[in-house]
Amino acid sequence: MPTSPAQPPSGYRPDKFIGLVSAGTPGSPTNFVGAYVMGSDGQPMDIPRVLGASAGPVAALTGSTAEATLATVTIPAGTLGLNGRIVGSANFILSPSSANAKTGRIRLGGLAGTSLVSVAWTTNTIASLWFDISNQNDAAVQRAYGYGNRATDTVMAVTTPVASVIDTAAATTLVITGQLADGTESLTLSSWYVNLFNGA
Repeated sequence: MPTSPAQPPSGYRPDKFIGLVSAGTPGSPTNFVGAYVMGSDGQPMDIPRVLGASAGPVAALTGSTAEATLATVTIPAGTLGLNGRIVGSANFILSPSSANAKTGRIRLGGLAGTSLVSVAWTTNTIASLWFDISNQNDAAVQRAYGYGNRATDTVMAVTTPVASVIDTAAATTLVITGQLADGTESLTLSSWYVNLFNGA
């Protein structure tokens, strides 16, 4: 359990240290087991912060071929720090199974922001995408990785890494969007989650 009288071993920054997990005598570095390290948002860096999650169906897109927002998540100012990460996933229902593309996207900076992950699916009724967005030792420089699959896929399609320059020192938004090649069909966001790891 955390023991406030204890002191961390050398090498831990006092301004970031908030508590020991000790297996023995409080204050003894020889009994040091682990530490909670505080990030720039005042939250423990090793514990993910849930920014948003939902189980659905959440939102359905039909009747248009324009890209549309299906879910919005606010990224509070400064919570990513210089090296933080946003990770999450989104699950979709596609109707009908056809050769017409149904696309799921992750954008940072709102609907007009940078498209960081984009996956188009055909000939299936269930699909998912995953994303991992990280600041690159700069609150305004990101790199994103993603991959997606369909219910019948045996391998996942990895998307090309994408760079962006969204200033996360200021509040911004992450959006999950959808787009149809044929507006008579539908794409439904059925569930999703977004977690944040602070990286000071």
